[in-house]
Amino acid sequence: MVAKDEVYISTHSGRKLYLLDLDPDDINIADIAHHLALTNRFGGATPIPISVAQHCVFVSRLCDGTKDDLQALLHDASEAYLGDVPKWLKESSPFDEYRKLENKIQRLIFITFGCDPEVADRVVDADRLMVRYEAWRMLPSVLRHLPPAKQAAYPKPSDDEIKQIGYWYPWDWQTAKNAFIARFAALTDPGWCGPLTKQMEMWG
Repeated sequence: MVAKDEVYISTHSGRKLYLLDLDPDDINIADIAHHLALTNRFGGATPIPISVAQHCVFVSRLCDGTKDDLQALLHDASEAYLGDVPKWLKESSPFDEYRKLENKIQRLIFITFGCDPEVADRVVDADRLMVRYEAWRMLPSVLRHLPPAKQAAYPKPSDDEIKQIGYWYPWDWQTAKNAFIARFAALTDPGWCGPLTKQMEMWG
């Protein structure tokens, strides 16, 4: 059995986090924004990088004005600490323990920022739409390689769905980071302004 103090990462803000034993004080929105902005989707296979941070901002925009818009922004925040593992690999049996840890960290992040710990159906739907859109725009081979049964679950976005998403192009990492933190600031309560300011000072 792996000891808890043997599984750790260093974060952009200089923290040392023990991933098997995180608590709310370990969760830092500035770290999340920075790490997600530098984490590529689709295993880095796209012609131009697409960051997880940008993906999260667009998913949140699709949920704009609902009680789930902040949860949508944070729905992949655990990847700031664990990285982004391609979907079909993540769902395989060798990754059972990884998924358990991912779920544990993701729930902790949701609770820390006042979100429901269970992902809302609206967020799941918005996430699925963005996955389909990003894949069709930047990496159609991902969808062509799917078995027919799975292809049916990832159809090309309709004109109406594309209109919902709005203008989209791959952001550079700094734009993605700034957009993520700006979206977070816009969605959180005024009481978070103090903690947010302190965390932003740690960006470097």
